[in-house]
Amino acid sequence: MLSTVTPTEVRRLVVEYLAQMKFAVADDAVIETLLIREGRYFGRSYRAAGAMAMWMIDIGLIQFYAADGEMLGSLSLLEPVEAPQQRKAA
Repeated sequence: MLSTVTPTEVRRLVVEYLAQMKFAVADDAVIETLLIREGRYFGRSYRAAGAMAMWMIDIGLIQFYAADGEMLGSLSLLEPVEAPQQRKAA
């Protein structure tokens, strides 16, 4: 996926990633917040099911955290990402 990804697509990726990490989360249960630093929009945060994700737009990265602050992983939006229906079973 390229850096031209939309907030709606990022929200879907967050829900899918958290589901893969065994968090039970529905799209309508995600609390989304705009992140502003020094008056400048720089990202969004997503909270659901005791987990949090942060999309840093400038660097095209989504980082995922557990409730205790442990980093669960990250997802680059600057590298190609296959859509879920295109993934093949190993």
